[in-house]
Amino acid sequence: MSRFIYIDESGISYSEPVTVVAGIIVKDKQWRSVERYINRLIEQYVRKEDRNGFVFHATDLFQGSGKFFGDRTRYPLERSREALKELLKIPSKFHLPIVYGVSFKNHLSPENATRRFDASKNQSKAFGLCVVAAESFLTTSTGRNQVATLVAENNTDTKNMVAWMHRILQGKLRSETDRSIFSLFAGKSLSFLPIRRIIDTVHFTRKSGAPFLQIADACALVIRYYFEKKPNANDFINALTENKPDRLQIGTGMHDGWAYVYFPRVACVHKMFRAFYVSIWAIETLMRRLRSKWRELQTQNQQKAKNFSNQKSSSDSYEKPKNDSNQSRDNQSVNKRSNDP
Repeated sequence: MSRFIYIDESGISYSEPVTVVAGIIVKDKQWRSVERYINRLIEQYVRKEDRNGFVFHATDLFQGSGKFFGDRTRYPLERSREALKELLKIPSKFHLPIVYGVSFKNHLSPENATRRFDASKNQSKAFGLCVVAAESFLTTSTGRNQVATLVAENNTDTKNMVAWMHRILQGKLRSETDRSIFSLFAGKSLSFLPIRRIIDTVHFTRKSGAPFLQIADACALVIRYYFEKKPNANDFINALTENKPDRLQIGTGMHDGWAYVYFPRVACVHKMFRAFYVSIWAIETLMRRLRSKWRELQTQNQQKAKNFSNQKSSSDSYEKPKNDSNQSRDNQSVNKRSNDP
């Protein structure tokens, strides 16, 4: 069984204090049923003349803006927000895990050039944390042979960044910068790096051809609103979390981090399997560390033996001239005695 992780971001502009990258994990057999459901939502909330190539954009639905929902006479705000709530209920309705990474913009520069760099840096961080969350879910909640592929929107502004970060998280480090970034995420990953369950390269596509990107877009927006404590967003947060908004919390307080939310069909069975998978992961992680330590000790012993051998060779080469000198003096003494009358 193959899985796909559809990811999208929210809060990448300078004025927004939080950046969130969220993903939806989908089994291949779920794809068609969810696609049909989204098409029914389009038929329900979008006028017939506007449906051709239509794509839900969460911000337009929430604000009542954009090409279609900006016309309040044709699309009242209450109607567009109702559509957003229905979109947010899809993960719980179809038992789709939500993974996300959150980056807080604590220190923002007033310089325009630095602003763009800071925005890219925060987006990179949120993306990396989201990937760690996905790796965590796949490792602790699915079988050992279960893998997934990342799918992102074909956006020129973020395409290179996403591909670059994905390569680093796979452990393919080509520079000192790569190694320092990998170390930064390794400290927050609980030994989930380098990623092993997320395979292949990142696949880029348009939102119109990938309905799950529209769901990821809605999830990213509302999760950002949760961490920003945005007014008038509680109904949407409740729609996403089945009236349990604390599910979105990352540890204590407001800080960078990652998490995932899952809606299992039978919670007790999921917990039982998760405990089993976590045990396997813990044992495998311990074995990897022991093997790594063993290889490190072997390398150290080999280096010590090599150093000792070099020192011995150096000592032998030092003693040899000394012995030759002693032998020469002995020979001279014998010759002198033999010449005496």
